[in-house]
Amino acid sequence: YARHALVNEQALQEAREAEILPASVAEGDKVVYFYSLKCHFCKMSAQKLATLRQRGEFAQAPVIVIYGRGQDTNTEAFFAETGLTPDEVHFIEPNDFLRITNGSFPVILELQDGAVQKAYNYRNLH
Repeated sequence: YARHALVNEQALQEAREAEILPASVAEGDKVVYFYSLKCHFCKMSAQKLATLRQRGEFAQAPVIVIYGRGQDTNTEAFFAETGLTPDEVHFIEPNDFLRITNGSFPVILELQDGAVQKAYNYRNLH
């Protein structure tokens, strides 16, 4: 497992420009999570983030969750289990998802007007 979150910022920018990602990603401060519904570390990071946000110890910006399309789409069970409450949920094509995350997830990004300010994975999230 990677020690540091890796994000392909060029792929992220291209996905924004091609409107693969929602326009809201590039508007103001956002926290964007790239998750898989079946990923154990994704669930654990969502639980950790929900707790950190409740304590005021993590960015309080609106939360956008991005999944790769083709996965189970039962996000309600994921959010009920983890306690995470997103403002938006979107599905994108798996190839785009994998390009942005370099095939490693979870990836959690703090964005300001679409630019990456901070990037996390499960291990460096605290």
